[in-house]
Amino acid sequence: MIFSRRCPQLKSQISLPIRLRASIYYVLSEHSIWESTSATTFDEAGYQYRKQLGLDAVLSFDGSPDGKRVSSNAEGVIKNGYPSEVLDMIEAFLTVVDDITRDKCERDINQFLKEYSQPWRLIDSQFVKLDSEYLSQEVISTARALLNIEGFDGVQDEFQHAIDSHSSGDLRTAITSANNALESTIKSVLGVGRAKPGELIRALVDSGLVPEYHRGFLGAVESILRSVQLERNEPG
Repeated sequence: MIFSRRCPQLKSQISLPIRLRASIYYVLSEHSIWESTSATTFDEAGYQYRKQLGLDAVLSFDGSPDGKRVSSNAEGVIKNGYPSEVLDMIEAFLTVVDDITRDKCERDINQFLKEYSQPWRLIDSQFVKLDSEYLSQEVISTARALLNIEGFDGVQDEFQHAIDSHSSGDLRTAITSANNALESTIKSVLGVGRAKPGELIRALVDSGLVPEYHRGFLGAVESILRSVQLERNEPG
C-alpha cells in the first residue's frame, strides 16, 4: 500500500523543492533498466502506481502557467506532480527493483531529503515523517502488536507504564520503565531469568538471533542502558 493510501491525512503536509525533485529523479534514473528509448523500470513503476491508486492513466502538471493536468509518466510525476504523488511514485518504483538497488536508492534519496531539511525518510521502502505524532503512534502500535503474544504479558505492563509516565511528564519513570521493558523482552527471547544489562546484550548478540549488521546498534543500546542505570538516580 503506497503513501497516499496508507497516510491520506499527511498528504497536505508535504512540500518538495524543484531541485530536490530533480535530484530524486536522477537517483532513480541511475538505478533503472533501460531498453532503447524507454525506461522499463519506470514503466513498471508507473503500472504499480496506477494499480495502487486505481487510475486509468498517470497524470501530472504540464509545467505551464495555467497548470494543466495532462497524461504523463514517472518522470513527469516526480518533477511536476503533487508532492504526495511524488512519494507515491518513489514507493511504486521501489517495489519493482531488487533488494540491492532498493537499498541504494533509499540511501541516496534519504541523503538528499536530509540535505534539504525534509522531515520525510524512507524506511523499508515506505515514507515516514520523522519526529511526528504519526511516527510515534506507528512505533507504539507495532511494539504493542509484537508484544501481544504469549510470554510477554509482564513486558506489556512495563511498556504501558513507560508510555503513561511519558504522557504525564514523569520522564524519569518513563525512562526507567522503558529500560525495564527492554530488559524483560531480551530475557523472554533468550529464556533467561536474571542477568545484568551488559550481559543481556552480549548474550543476545552471541545467540545468533541478531544479524551481523545490527551489532553496532546493539552496542549503542548497551551504552544507553548503562547510562540509564547511572543517571536515573541523579537529581533532575
